[in-house]
Amino acid sequence: VRGLVGPHAGFRFSGPTAAYAYKRLISALRRSTTTPIIDTILVLHPSHHVYLDGCALSCANEIETPLGNLQVASDLRKSL
Repeated sequence: VRGLVGPHAGFRFSGPTAAYAYKRLISALRRSTTTPIIDTILVLHPSHHVYLDGCALSCANEIETPLGNLQVASDLRKSL
């Protein structure tokens, strides 16, 4: 798996699609017999509350995902 697009519209609207996407990711992780195959995860999402002409970076130190809570790489964030 080189990339994953997982919708976030809510289980009622996109649950089956999101479940399939994460099922494929979990399957790829289980096939890995050596060190973890994931180096970096980028979480991209729209702004639901304000208009952005460009993009914004989150100040969060941790992001909750279906795979568990993930630590944010603050050095990568600073370089962006």
